[in-house]
Amino acid sequence: MILRMNATHRAGERRGAILLIVLTLLALFAVVALSFALYAESEALAARIRREAMSVAANPDPLPAANGFLQQMLFTPATDTGTDTLSALRGHEMARLIYGGLPAAQVPYNGIGTFSESLTLPTATGTVMVNRQQVVNYMNQYVRDASGNPVVASQHTVDPEHTGYRNSTQFNTAINALPMPPTYVAKNAPYTYPDRNNMCVAVQDPNTGRIVLQSYHRPTLFQSLAQANPNWTNDIGRYLILRPRPVDHTYNSGDGRGPVTDFPYPPINPDGTTYTGDVQNIVGTDGVQRNDAVWLNPNLPVINWRGRNIIPLVAATVLPLDGRVNVNTAGNTKGTSTNGFGPWEVSLSQVINAGDATNMLRSRTGSPAPSTPNARGTNLSTMPFLATPMQTTQSYATVNWDGSTAASAMVLPMNFSSDPTYPAGFDSSTTGNNEGTSHPSLFNPFSWGSGGPPGQPKLFPHTDLRRAVTRYSGTQSDYNDPFFSATPQSPPTSLNGFGLQSPSSINRALVTTISNSLNRP
Repeated sequence: MILRMNATHRAGERRGAILLIVLTLLALFAVVALSFALYAESEALAARIRREAMSVAANPDPLPAANGFLQQMLFTPATDTGTDTLSALRGHEMARLIYGGLPAAQVPYNGIGTFSESLTLPTATGTVMVNRQQVVNYMNQYVRDASGNPVVASQHTVDPEHTGYRNSTQFNTAINALPMPPTYVAKNAPYTYPDRNNMCVAVQDPNTGRIVLQSYHRPTLFQSLAQANPNWTNDIGRYLILRPRPVDHTYNSGDGRGPVTDFPYPPINPDGTTYTGDVQNIVGTDGVQRNDAVWLNPNLPVINWRGRNIIPLVAATVLPLDGRVNVNTAGNTKGTSTNGFGPWEVSLSQVINAGDATNMLRSRTGSPAPSTPNARGTNLSTMPFLATPMQTTQSYATVNWDGSTAASAMVLPMNFSSDPTYPAGFDSSTTGNNEGTSHPSLFNPFSWGSGGPPGQPKLFPHTDLRRAVTRYSGTQSDYNDPFFSATPQSPPTSLNGFGLQSPSSINRALVTTISNSLNRP
């Protein structure tokens, strides 16, 4: 008998099951941790945005920057050394353009302006030749090498009214204290024109409202603002533009990226083809909107904004007003233009229609009719604003001081007569009941307040000019008050129209409420 033993069948072993469970749990924990980190970061970002949105104090105050810019735009700096040479406005101040840069200068417009001189200026690797007629940037130049590191030995300053330049050892030495002081060439040329000598002046096209030449930038000098322009990176370009160049603000990142810059190039306009600046100051122009001002660095104090140090920059548009008709001085309550003795003989009807011109003149003088305005005095010869008393003319050479309409033309002497015959309106005296009585300058609104009830003299304020200049074509509400529609008789349709290609837009670009128009004969 054979005894057979049953074989025992053992199940196959599953190796690594515990490891699989461990890895699964680790992955689960990682997903949970990552989800928590992303959620926490999202909540932190949302909380920061809400905090910054609710914090009014976090917004920087633009007033100090505006005041600092205006101060530098108008007045020359106290010295020609140190930090006073770090402003882009250096050499382009209004006071310098009128009187020159010498402290004791008192004679206006007696200089030469931009002059020619060949300069050999230091660069990071050598020198570059440039003519003074091309130089508009008079800031102290901090030259950097290809790695973004400053080259101290190449630091230099081209002064706006002196020949030559100051090198790195003369940066803190006053010009007159140099061993061999350079020649002074006054910058106050006897003209005002939007060229390289008058960099602040912009040009506006009254037909479209567009700025066709920006303030503090000359495209004929620097050429295009597109990034492809080699003047953005070459050695000579730094002298041809007042806007900061990104290449001049490179630094070594220290993190392996090499030299980097945080300052951008000017953006392309919405038309997709042109580059005309960084900021648009004049809005509502005809056609596709585009930028019309470039950034400037006036070396204003650094401010801390939301935990960051910020250098304020300014983009300005400066439009000359003396070429426009001043609605506060133009127009005559006694007649029309004759000899051009004063601003009252500038006719408003040459800019706006005759009816609007009459209504604005009546509103300005507080008069229901042009012949009965409210004067600030009774006789021209007794008014204290006159520098010298008005002189009496000879009977053979009388004049029409007040611009009143004469009854007829002057008759030349005939036969035995020695003097011409003058019609009514031509007088030999500015006193009594003659030309000095109710003279147009007696109704000058600059001596009165900026408003008042109907029938009282008024001054059209600068706020009118601000709306007329900064918004070329807007909506009706932009041009409601006060000279646009506040005249007692009827709104001046020549000025308060709106919409693109409106004739009123062109008219508004031709008038002003502020200028250097004289308020006396």
